[in-house]
Amino acid sequence: MKNRISIFIFLIALVNLTNAQTKTSIDEVNSMSYNDMIGDLEATKEILKQNVAAAKSIGYLDGAALSNEKLSIVYFYLRDLDLGMKHSVEAVKYYESINDFEKIANSYADIGFSIKEIDMKKGLEYFRKALEISRNHDVGLTKSKIYNNYGTVLNRSGNKDSALYYHKKSLEICIQFDDSLGTPYSLNNIVEVLSEMGRFDEALKYLDESDKFRKLENNDLSWADNLAYRGDVYYHMKEYDSAIHYYTVSLDLGKKTKFMNLITYCLEKLSDSYEQKNDASNALKYFKELKFHQDSIISVESNAAIASINEEFESAKKEKIIVEQQLQLEQDRIRFYFWLGVLGFVVIIAIWFIINQRKKRREELIKVQHAKELEKASLEKEFVEEKLRIGRELHDNIGSQLTFMISSVDNLLYIEEKDNSKNRLSKISDFGRSTMKELRSTIWAMKNDGGELEDLILKINELKMAIPNNLDIEVINEVKRNVRFNALQLLNLYRIVQESLQNVVKYADAKTVKILFLDVNGQFNLRIVDDGAGFAVNESKDGNGLNNMQRRCEDCGGSFELISSAMGTEVKCTLSV
Repeated sequence: MKNRISIFIFLIALVNLTNAQTKTSIDEVNSMSYNDMIGDLEATKEILKQNVAAAKSIGYLDGAALSNEKLSIVYFYLRDLDLGMKHSVEAVKYYESINDFEKIANSYADIGFSIKEIDMKKGLEYFRKALEISRNHDVGLTKSKIYNNYGTVLNRSGNKDSALYYHKKSLEICIQFDDSLGTPYSLNNIVEVLSEMGRFDEALKYLDESDKFRKLENNDLSWADNLAYRGDVYYHMKEYDSAIHYYTVSLDLGKKTKFMNLITYCLEKLSDSYEQKNDASNALKYFKELKFHQDSIISVESNAAIASINEEFESAKKEKIIVEQQLQLEQDRIRFYFWLGVLGFVVIIAIWFIINQRKKRREELIKVQHAKELEKASLEKEFVEEKLRIGRELHDNIGSQLTFMISSVDNLLYIEEKDNSKNRLSKISDFGRSTMKELRSTIWAMKNDGGELEDLILKINELKMAIPNNLDIEVINEVKRNVRFNALQLLNLYRIVQESLQNVVKYADAKTVKILFLDVNGQFNLRIVDDGAGFAVNESKDGNGLNNMQRRCEDCGGSFELISSAMGTEVKCTLSV
């Protein structure tokens, strides 16, 4: 890797001597891999700074933006948040000017991932921007990187189920695009989450798969990274001798490649592993080495900060000289125009221009105000309709259950002492908990102001936890496009699934239920299929909530269908979304 860095430095030096920088050589620097880029951060920083300047000097804006994007990552790793953000903003501004949404999303994800350790709140904000763009635009393979890094942030915040979901989505996209570079990163992140969840056999299988890709790369840095992940698995298994072995080998390769973050991590884990073994001597040894390593990093960062300040100072001096020269030229030009009498003409034109601009601005303000009034009226109408729907929701579900609870309590006032009051109170308590769940589901849909299909699936998975274990429930999503629902649609679809599952548990005596999300002729299709006893649809009463399910589907603007036979029952709701 050192040889690659030396080649890049030689290329830049040669270009500066001959003043013949071309797009080809700029692209060659920008094509350096992620592993090469972070292998020697100080050397990479100087290379990319020169590449930005060279690209700007020949008007190669694409090359300058990509160099700024990579340079921001380097500064974030060097813990210089201000300069990292400065170069990120430069890159994003250019990508926005050409509507390159894939690169905009990629830049936002890089910022979020790079600053997560420094400022987790800001990191999450940038990830949300990247996710929003990736949902609204085709960003290709970049979506895998966004999902993968977002999963890492979710795992750091303790949301492991969601983290595992996004890592696996990332892996699916990598496999779809045959991305041999991104695949091991997704696999390793899955390993990390599974290991922390105690699912060690699964974690080792995914890690073995990742090793196959890393061996093909033939790169010490990549292999060192995988060794550290393997050490993590054994650490969580409390097999500290095996963990120490893999951390030690990873540390040696990290030192060889000068991968500072990996060196820090391995030293921390080695000290901790020996401490878990009650080996105080080795624990102290690696702790001292860790502190020495961290002190040396701080020294490098301080020198870099001083150099950055000097560079900005020199740049400010140059800008001051340029401004003074421009000011002098402007004064000379004013004197020249004054003696020729042009100033009077310019004043007249300026007055005319100001009057004309004010007139246009006034007309635009009137149009904007009118549009806002129309929008306000529309929103007020939608708000009233939404309140009516929510009121009906609360009345149908929460109101009926509260009425039952009140009547049950009234009955208890008249029962004799020999009656089983404890059993009746237990039923009322169960109804109270059920009512609270219904209320939380309604609030969930209202608070989110709608959501995507993925949000609905996550909520249904939570519902599965409350269903008896003897019923096998499978959720299948075959919708390939992005689907978004408003709050009413999201809540009603969830209620349809909930009502159907309750009917299956109470009446169907089924063994399996499949909840399918399909895309049929451009229409969203929800189907709930069970293998229960079935029933005569024409003879069915409203006691099993069939009319409620039909009304909820139709309230969403959809069509409802129910099919039942001795082989089972199918509930279907079709929407145009």
